[in-house]
Amino acid sequence: MEDFYLSKKLDNDQIINTLSEVFSDLTVFYCDLNNDQPEKLNLDNPNHIIFNTQEDFGIQEFSFVISIYRTPDTYHEQRQLYLGKIFSDKYKIRTLVPFTKPDEPNEPYYDIVFENGKTYLTDDSDIDFSNKTGVIKILKEYDLPVIKFDEKAEFIDH
Repeated sequence: MEDFYLSKKLDNDQIINTLSEVFSDLTVFYCDLNNDQPEKLNLDNPNHIIFNTQEDFGIQEFSFVISIYRTPDTYHEQRQLYLGKIFSDKYKIRTLVPFTKPDEPNEPYYDIVFENGKTYLTDDSDIDFSNKTGVIKILKEYDLPVIKFDEKAEFIDH
């Protein structure tokens, strides 16, 4: 499963179109998980992926969440980063992706923010999710390794 957070709400068609462009061998469905599944969704077909969204999430600056399910079982964090950058660049919005800093793997407060073609390491320790207060602190511009996935959402090892 992949989760990433956006500074602006997107409609389901925008999300379906973007995911379908990026992972062109997969069929993308919106599924709110509370109602019946989409009619054409076949859970036995590994090429069918689903997503849902949540508005007014606990981070004021990034209150729209996209969650994607049924992608390959490995490289979730890298896939989140990959998609976060794509959505930021395509829709000219800020995106936030939870991040494990390689030299501090036990630190739970790091995130990556993509904005205007730049990548920032951020800290969300000031956020109080229960009352939606606090801000994401930008720590510094950050270099991520190049991350690539194929049309089936499989990681491409360089």
